[in-house]
Amino acid sequence: MYGEVLKKWRTDLGMSQPKFAIYCGLNPRSYNHYEEERNMPAALSLIQMAARGLDINELFKAEIEYQKKKFEKQELRCSGMDIYAAVSDDIGVHGKRKANAS
Repeated sequence: MYGEVLKKWRTDLGMSQPKFAIYCGLNPRSYNHYEEERNMPAALSLIQMAARGLDINELFKAEIEYQKKKFEKQELRCSGMDIYAAVSDDIGVHGKRKANAS
């Protein structure tokens, strides 16, 4: 995930979180939240990191892979949705039971 990529960049440079944040022109507290994945980096923060030579595509790739795995798990859990579809066909869009067509 993106926090792991950020941490790897920072540790490869041998910097603490506050030092790396300042190096990238970021607020240290904001950077901490990015690395701990409490917040996603804003566009300006990504631009500032890229200006320091960091490949922000790595961040996107890591997050995309994480999201793909997350969706695969959801799809497995939703394989029983055929039952839901049958019930919703009977109930209708607004939760009111449809009148029999006979």
